[in-house]
Amino acid sequence: LGIFQDLLNALTIVHNADIIHRAVKPENILMVNGRPKLMNFDLSYQLDIGEHVTVIPDIMKLRRDAYTAPEVYNGSDIDERTDLFSVGVIFFELLTHSLPFKVSTELEITSGRMTEAALQKLKERNISTYIIETLENLVVLDRNHRIQNAERTREALGLGPKGQVEPEERDLNRRLDPGEEYDVFTIEYL
Repeated sequence: LGIFQDLLNALTIVHNADIIHRAVKPENILMVNGRPKLMNFDLSYQLDIGEHVTVIPDIMKLRRDAYTAPEVYNGSDIDERTDLFSVGVIFFELLTHSLPFKVSTELEITSGRMTEAALQKLKERNISTYIIETLENLVVLDRNHRIQNAERTREALGLGPKGQVEPEERDLNRRLDPGEEYDVFTIEYL
């Protein structure tokens, strides 16, 4: 649950800034020292400025996948629950080594919920009932039936309250001295 907790913490920071990522998926999560870092905000929306601003405004150009919430594809309103849908699919995949469906819009033909076959994969791996119930409340077509935010998701998983989440401070780029090597480069000053 550590990776999942860290991902929820990252989303808490993003959502507290009124940003919805809209593309939370494995290819947009960089693992650094065993901790997930959320990357690629090309598709994100900033909610507090009155109108949605994004780099990719034409949703018809998006490749459909299992991770992106169905409301993104049909142009419906989005909020924190949009990203939590994606987190639920990632968590399902971490637990079962498979996806609950090929494309998230398949939920439109499965009563809006994961199929019994998908749920059976969780049961076969002896996943706790409370985790299965949490996933059922994240990976659902109607976002109004999803868990409301990352904090409530943590509570449902018994991870406890995180409190105020602050981005970690660190020195990103150390100054390299002349003659020092980095990767295949040797530092020289001209």
